Amino acid sequence: MSAPPWRLNGYGYIWLYRLPHAFVLEHAGLEEWQRQALHDTLGTMMWVHYQQSNAGAYDEWLLAPGRFALNRQRLFSISTIYVSTEASAQWGRANWGIPKQVARFEQHQNSHGRACLHVHKGERLAMLACVQPFGPRFPVSSALFPLRLGQRQGEDLLITQPRAHGWARLCRVHELVVAPEVFPDVSPFRPLLVIAVTAFRMVFPPPLRVPGYFAAPSQHAASSLHQAGAA
Repeated sequence: MSAPPWRLNGYGYIWLYRLPHAFVLEHAGLEEWQRQALHDTLGTMMWVHYQQSNAGAYDEWLLAPGRFALNRQRLFSISTIYVSTEASAQWGRANWGIPKQVARFEQHQNSHGRACLHVHKGERLAMLACVQPFGPRFPVSSALFPLRLGQRQGEDLLITQPRAHGWARLCRVHELVVAPEVFPDVSPFRPLLVIAVTAFRMVFPPPLRVPGYFAAPSQHAASSLHQAGAA
């Protein structure tokens, strides 16, 4: 069964950024509808290992490079995302309009808790990150930091608000290498925060569908620009 809601659990690493506006517009993999709706550049990169999900275990690496003025809301939107299984890719596109592609993932962890994460696209190394959690654990929840997603599927806007909770620690990044031909290269930019999240549980519900939202793009672009200027 792969229709939503999906129930997932696992662990991962989250980078929080305030990216340069020009970088997001020119190099973050935005589609035209996202460029027109860009509100700000508070964004996130995530590397996640889902130990259980409706589509089985899989890995994920994504960039949501900012928030977008869509349907009178400010929504995060994923521009680039890779997953480790074809099932996750197919159902992610069908259920939520998430533009998933398939890549190969590896992870190596030493006895001190330092993890090195690898993503390969074909024979090419697309990403290498070496990270190490430190400090005490603290609870994290989507109730404190809502992650509402807006994605396009045909002419419709799909709005999804996942619910999640788990435990986190601060994280040091010892190395981050990104191949810009495959994924937006955020490595030159200093993150606001990096955390390692463990024992998280997430529910990805059915999306709210706004039919025909993109059928009149000029009207929505003007509305988005007005909202961005007024905020």
